[in-house]
Amino acid sequence: MPKGSYTLVWKGDLVVMKAQRAAILGIDQTMAACVTMAKELVRFRTGALQGSLRMEPAKRSGGGIKGTWGSFDINYAIWQEIGTSVMTAKPYLRPSADFEYGRLESRIRANMVAL
Repeated sequence: MPKGSYTLVWKGDLVVMKAQRAAILGIDQTMAACVTMAKELVRFRTGALQGSLRMEPAKRSGGGIKGTWGSFDINYAIWQEIGTSVMTAKPYLRPSADFEYGRLESRIRANMVAL
């Protein structure tokens, strides 16, 4: 190799894999934080709705990454969130998402550095 020359080896597949892992971790961290906050905000009568709040871990889906969180078992969960004609809304999902989703980018970035 001549003096003053450099070699660049591109490991694009490894970069993509690392970015996907960082994104999955960041999404999981964000959803876990949303569940925690939603449990603090939700109306508490019997604890059933609070106990139904959980997340399903993020995974690759099609060309992206998908994770799901919320109430999976209680059919009245949406009415607590949006209200009815006889009950005022007491949002707990949307405020959690509004607060935590803004932190997703920094979580992904931190995971990229940590991996």
